[in-house]
Amino acid sequence: MNDIRRDSPSFHRNIEPITQKLSEVLPENCSHVLEIGSGSGQHSERFAREFPQLTFQPTEYGSENLDSIDSWCDQYLNVLPAMQLDVMNKNWFPKGSQKFDALICFNVIHITPWEVTEAIFKKWQPMHDGSLSGYFLWTV
Repeated sequence: MNDIRRDSPSFHRNIEPITQKLSEVLPENCSHVLEIGSGSGQHSERFAREFPQLTFQPTEYGSENLDSIDSWCDQYLNVLPAMQLDVMNKNWFPKGSQKFDALICFNVIHITPWEVTEAIFKKWQPMHDGSLSGYFLWTV
């Protein structure tokens, strides 16, 4: 059987500090998390394992990683099927879609045009009921 799961070097470099920080900053009442730029799906898989009380919605700009994300996460009931998401699109989700309590985004902002970051912040507010807070991890 052909393994379609991709392996990302950045996952191996940053998963431990990201997971640790998420355990500290995710709101106590959090139940649904939107992940923008899920890449290979390895982060999504680890988050599903570490935070079984949360439901994750992985997304990716291009369709080429969707099968990899789903393959990494297919054994977890708390991960929704990966979906293609272009944050520059006027309508991220159909009206009445899932509300999210938290947004996580790793390995995206530093490699995309500034307009992508602006779109994430502008469009996040109407998608959930709480306030926007963010945490960014950089290592040198």
